[in-house]
Amino acid sequence: MSTSKGNCPIFPGFLQAISLVISIFIISRLILQIINTFKHSLAQNPLVVMIVSSCVFIIVLLSFRNELAPRIYTNILTSPISRHILWNLLIIMSGLVFASAAMNLFLQVLFNQIGEVTNYYASVTNMEFLAYWMLVCLLNPCLEELFFMGLIFNGFTSRYTILKSKLLTSLLFALSHINIYQFFGSFLLRIFLSELYIKTKSLEACIAGHILYNILVMIIILIFANLTGIKANLLLMIAILLLSPVSIFLIIKGLFLFDSKCVSKKQK
Repeated sequence: MSTSKGNCPIFPGFLQAISLVISIFIISRLILQIINTFKHSLAQNPLVVMIVSSCVFIIVLLSFRNELAPRIYTNILTSPISRHILWNLLIIMSGLVFASAAMNLFLQVLFNQIGEVTNYYASVTNMEFLAYWMLVCLLNPCLEELFFMGLIFNGFTSRYTILKSKLLTSLLFALSHINIYQFFGSFLLRIFLSELYIKTKSLEACIAGHILYNILVMIIILIFANLTGIKANLLLMIAILLLSPVSIFLIIKGLFLFDSKCVSKKQK
């Protein structure tokens, strides 16, 4: 990765990246609208929504396979990650998830939604829920890292400074979720994964971190999904007081361990 002005910028630039993100959203919505005309309940099923989104991501990635292929070979196949980075990723991702959860609880207080925690996945059957978990926790992190880190971030670093590339990629990633409750956590996650990619030169490490983050988020969703009323109010208020300092501690500790050890074979 280089920010040298003498090097020829690689695809994509910022406007091209925005166009790609918007295109993925529009195409996904169009497909869901077509499904909706035949069966409304199917188009509202979280699993179907996730499958459609994943398929569109795969189509886009295949469209840029020539740009991605050498990066996948260099950054995944030749840059394996060590046990140290996996342990540190677990610590840091726990901190990021707690920080995101604390911010989400604050937003719920701000918008007067405390005590109205609902299970958004109640319509998903047990078998469908397993498939949903696999999509959210395994397939989607792979696709999103190939897209946002393998394609977009690499394109940005050939045009802009590292700091600007991090901020622009993180902003696009956060906005792509189209959800105010996910914005803060998504932005923090992408900032960290961008730094991780710079230090390790490994997409595999970014994918592993993203998988851990999504698994932890899904666990929190399962814990809070069916809570309502006073019980939810009490737990949410306790959580918002505890999660902030815990998240800061875990992130700082994880970053300290991360910087104090060799995190990839290239650094040994």
